[in-house]
Amino acid sequence: MSWLDLPPLDGPSESLVGQVKPQGGDGLVRVLLTLVGGGLIGLVTEYGLDLWKPVRPGDLAGVLGVGEAERTDAGDGYAECGFVDPRRGILTVRNRSPYSGVPRRFDLTQGSFPDEKLDPHSAWQLKQMVVTAVRRDERWALQPAGFGMSDLSIAVETGVARTIGAARQPQIIVTATPARVGSRWQDGRLGVPGMPHRDVSRTATVPVSPQGMDAAVKLVTTAISTAGMRSWELMPVFPTL
Repeated sequence: MSWLDLPPLDGPSESLVGQVKPQGGDGLVRVLLTLVGGGLIGLVTEYGLDLWKPVRPGDLAGVLGVGEAERTDAGDGYAECGFVDPRRGILTVRNRSPYSGVPRRFDLTQGSFPDEKLDPHSAWQLKQMVVTAVRRDERWALQPAGFGMSDLSIAVETGVARTIGAARQPQIIVTATPARVGSRWQDGRLGVPGMPHRDVSRTATVPVSPQGMDAAVKLVTTAISTAGMRSWELMPVFPTL
């Protein structure tokens, strides 16, 4: 008997999230959250990455990556997290500050095929993240979704770059590790490993301006493509809880 003789599957297969035993009696499973792109979001557990479809992806993308969502230790920084009820298809995102409002709830459906009409590169969400990093002078990095350290990182932060014959000017600094991830950038310089387990990086800078923020998003999306990944396979990681 071969697999051709087996009856077809009825409905979607069980999700990875559904295999995790809830920690409490409410049936909720804690997950790490990726970028929202192509109408998909990745939910990360110890079993791996599970793709779901938010019913309103723009609403969910608007609260992630901008310092509003609760964070948890992911092993190489702090990632945003939520609580999903896999049976009801509801994702609950609590606020980073418990005093800043009630948790937000988002309806999800199972699905792993992206809709290329729904911001497939997460450019809108990344733009909000860049704007927030500039406004608050913060740093974030994109890493493959999962727990523990990763050799792949695409980081955004603000700083001051000195140019010859000019005053010190604020810049948006985008760093790709390893350097090959930033190989398609027109401008960029090689750096040294920031940590023992990291490879040589490539850094590009753009001015702090509306045009510079758009250019920073383009640098990030180009690096994601060069790495051979899709945005919903990457999660924002922050240096602070």
